Amino acid sequence: IITEASRSGTADNSMSTYTKPPSRKDPEKRLNTLVSVVVFLNMVSMCISVDNNPDHVGWLVFEVCCVAIFITEVVVKLRRWGARAFFCGASAAWNIADTIITTIAIMEVMLSIVEKSSSSLDLADGGNVASAARVAVMLRALRLVRVVRLVRLVSHPMMRDLANMLVGFVIGLPSLLWVLMFFLLILCLLGLTFRILFGPAGEERLVDTCGSPDDMVVLTDLDCPVHWMYGEEFFSSVPLSMFTVFRFMLGDYSTRGGKSLIV
Repeated sequence: IITEASRSGTADNSMSTYTKPPSRKDPEKRLNTLVSVVVFLNMVSMCISVDNNPDHVGWLVFEVCCVAIFITEVVVKLRRWGARAFFCGASAAWNIADTIITTIAIMEVMLSIVEKSSSSLDLADGGNVASAARVAVMLRALRLVRVVRLVRLVSHPMMRDLANMLVGFVIGLPSLLWVLMFFLLILCLLGLTFRILFGPAGEERLVDTCGSPDDMVVLTDLDCPVHWMYGEEFFSSVPLSMFTVFRFMLGDYSTRGGKSLIV
């Protein structure tokens, strides 16, 4: 009994002094959170800089800081995981995409620095102007790649609800397509009905002879009945009739001149 009691007391003391070792994933989570915040701020700065003094050097400095953080993320993960786990592990797709986007961001920063340095010089000849224009076009194309980084935010735990919503949308996409097909069927039936009821019966086109019905002043002209002309304008074919019916569903009953088509 004394031996068992001493064993249990030793076990209790060892359990009471036991502390949970720090998680190895905590630094990685903090790094992912920092990178996600930088990605968001980078997108916000791009939206602001496009319309507000885009040639200011402050935007370039901020972009260099963001690229430095992206490079730090790739280097830290390579040293922590190794090249094999980084490029062939469970998160290989995200890591390869981050590496490609980071490389493109480095190219963009280098081109921006070249553009800034060349713009400060006196561009007298046309060749330098043409090369500067090509660099500017290339910069615009490279800046669009930064939008892809927003997809990275979906994998963050804070965006889990957004990811679940996207997954639910993908799951419900077949049902949504069937709803769209049913809507198109109703639209086709109504368009065909309106084409038969209000569209022209023969090959005569009064609009070509009498002009636009919105420009008519005398509405009692028997040679150019206005209701026939509106029928030709909005219901002369099944696709045009379907489009007019779709406008009716949206509450748009006006003609090109702003008159009520129902009246």
